[in-house]
Amino acid sequence: MISLANMKIVAVLVASLFGVGLLVFYYQKIKNHFRYRMKDLKALGLYYEKKKLFIDPSTKVIREKVIASRIKIYRDKNNIVLAKYNPKLAVLDFERLKEHLEHIWDKKIEHISVRNPRFPWRQREIVFHTESFKQTLAMTDCPRNLEVGQYWLGKNALGDDLILDLRKGDFSLGIFALAGGGKGNSIMAVASSFLDTWIKNTGEQHYRVLILDAKGTDFHSLIKKYNAKSFNPIFLDELKEAVAVLEDYKKEIDEYRKYLADNGITISHWLKIKDKYPDLKPTPKPFLIIADELSQYMTPRPSVRITKESDDETIRLKEHYSLEEKLSSLLNSILQLFRSSGVFIILSNQTLKVEELTLQRTNIINFLLGRNSAQMSRLLVGDEKTLTDTTLKAGRFIFSGNGEVIKVQVPFILKDDI
Repeated sequence: MISLANMKIVAVLVASLFGVGLLVFYYQKIKNHFRYRMKDLKALGLYYEKKKLFIDPSTKVIREKVIASRIKIYRDKNNIVLAKYNPKLAVLDFERLKEHLEHIWDKKIEHISVRNPRFPWRQREIVFHTESFKQTLAMTDCPRNLEVGQYWLGKNALGDDLILDLRKGDFSLGIFALAGGGKGNSIMAVASSFLDTWIKNTGEQHYRVLILDAKGTDFHSLIKKYNAKSFNPIFLDELKEAVAVLEDYKKEIDEYRKYLADNGITISHWLKIKDKYPDLKPTPKPFLIIADELSQYMTPRPSVRITKESDDETIRLKEHYSLEEKLSSLLNSILQLFRSSGVFIILSNQTLKVEELTLQRTNIINFLLGRNSAQMSRLLVGDEKTLTDTTLKAGRFIFSGNGEVIKVQVPFILKDDI
């Protein structure tokens, strides 16, 4: 038998636990209210208000008063959901309030959608999809079901994989960011994703790899693993070799184009020739071309005039500038005319100002853009805010291509990843 004293102790404990539970419940409620800054939401007109007409006894005028004011808001994974709100508001209204809501919630809103509630008599829910970037992204997060010709850029702000496809025209990628913005890391991630996918699916490395690196220090792991040719165009002898390689490649492509024309073959992409026309001779092995630090060797140069009195240094400078011009012409020609040949070109620099580069920007299909100035933001994506976003760091870029402008996180490359 339980004594009366023990029963009192049990009753006190139960009451205490109940009281603690109430405190926790109200603490969470207050915390949530504080998190979502309900007063600010009310000021924006988001609250559902129930009103009632009444006669003002002093003036005998019919007036309206609010008898109930409510809002229901909760988190669903990385999303914020409005389940009870002002029924007069539509998605377009929330789009107009987007900046205010980002400030109130201290969250970047990537997308706003509508979904049906669990019970049909309730309001449709407004879902605010917020950023869900990881602390870091690794190559182990790369999808395992990529096909030949596809490559992985990383994940967008909603956590979805961003996959591009050479066969669908994604043959060129420009990566532009200030120093320390992660350009080299991004190049290695994209290149290894593309080449490893090919090797995994076919058992061979179909691509030749050419690297133009003005530093000469960034891509040793790519050179070693994929047997890449690497040249530093700052040095005259290496610039000559790079130009010779591209001239030979251009000659191969021109000859094969003539061969296809002579055989009456028209095809959207050369990667499809082997399956569609197995009796044709093989296509030239395509190149993956990486051109880093473009402004070191693809920039307008002053004219140099050679005379009888010119010294050896002036003659060498003239030759160097002429070779740079030829290299620029070859790359622009490949970008413009060889896009269906299987070539994949990755270009990188700190800036993309037309007056600073001899590269034709219109031939670049897709861009990864790091944090930059308002001027560059206007030039590349059409507004002053996108590239000045302070969250564009730690491997985050703006992807511009395929008709969309979205934020993307690229994987961080470790030494063991390549």
